[in-house]
Amino acid sequence: MALPEHTFAMVLELDAVAELDRVLEPVEALLAEPVEIAGRLVWLSHVSGVAIVSLHEAISADEWRRQARLALASARQSDVGTRCYYSESLRQWERHQGRAEQMIRGALANRGVCCFLQPIVDIVAGTARGFEALMRLEDPVEGLVSPGAFVEVAERTGLIAPLWEMLMDQALPVLKDPGMRERFGETFLVSVNLSSRQLMDSRLLELMLAACARHGVAQSRLQIEVTESAVLSDPVRASRMLERMREAGIQVAMDDFGSGYSSLAQLTSLPLDTVKIDRSLVLNVNTLPRKQHVLAAVVALCQRLEHGVVVEGVEDWETVTLLRQWGVRDIQGFFYARPMPMAQLVKQFELPLPLSPAGASANDAAG
Repeated sequence: MALPEHTFAMVLELDAVAELDRVLEPVEALLAEPVEIAGRLVWLSHVSGVAIVSLHEAISADEWRRQARLALASARQSDVGTRCYYSESLRQWERHQGRAEQMIRGALANRGVCCFLQPIVDIVAGTARGFEALMRLEDPVEGLVSPGAFVEVAERTGLIAPLWEMLMDQALPVLKDPGMRERFGETFLVSVNLSSRQLMDSRLLELMLAACARHGVAQSRLQIEVTESAVLSDPVRASRMLERMREAGIQVAMDDFGSGYSSLAQLTSLPLDTVKIDRSLVLNVNTLPRKQHVLAAVVALCQRLEHGVVVEGVEDWETVTLLRQWGVRDIQGFFYARPMPMAQLVKQFELPLPLSPAGASANDAAG
């Protein structure tokens, strides 16, 4: 049985499932112990996937191995030392992954990748400083599908690259569109997200520069957004790639800062132009004083480090007022606009934007 590198298999015949712990626990304990190599202690990381079948069950060896591989893949997404068992929920997850992959391939074949835009709003000038380009897939059954339903599968299957290239070919022309230029001027940005897999691609910068040249747009009007989790797989390599982007004139933003295990150290170690503060720090900020202290501190730190600040997830006037008091200029969220196609944006997004509660109410009524 051929196995991938760093993968080992055990086939056990046991009288009862309860005996499995007796066999595996000593192995797992041994793997958790440090190993001395050249006078240094090295700790190994391990996970395990288990597929249990009855001797009376009609199942092929290939299917048994497939179940074990799926359990192992699930364990790899969890903490070190995890043991994952094949189950009905994993079977359903596998089916979902298969449907998602089929949907992605269908969208690629039929050019069903759509670009939605959400404004990054300047709450001092009352205009849009830029637009985040957000991917949607057109599916004949599901309709418009948001990234949360397919990005993980796209990364795992390597389909994220062609999806992203299709998105870029719709996002960059926004900068040249006559209606957008007439309404929003000649200096607004388009911001596009990158996944961890893309960030590690040595051809990434070349692809971005080629896309800008193909559409006749300046690199300085393209902003790339990366999450901290995308950087953590190889911080040195990621930092080098981001620095090369900045040297080419492309702007770099850290997205979703404050979610998960965000590290303040990344604010000083990564070459960043902008920090986008996650909506989780904004939710209920008007009614939770302790949360206000945290958000104000993060904003102040970014400002002291001379990073641009965009606060995401803004949904009400009270939050806009609070952020303006802290010197925040740029926000993003449903308060001003949900993501929408470019044609709808040009038609519905009225300027100048409301900068007072009365203006905001009038804008809501008009919408």
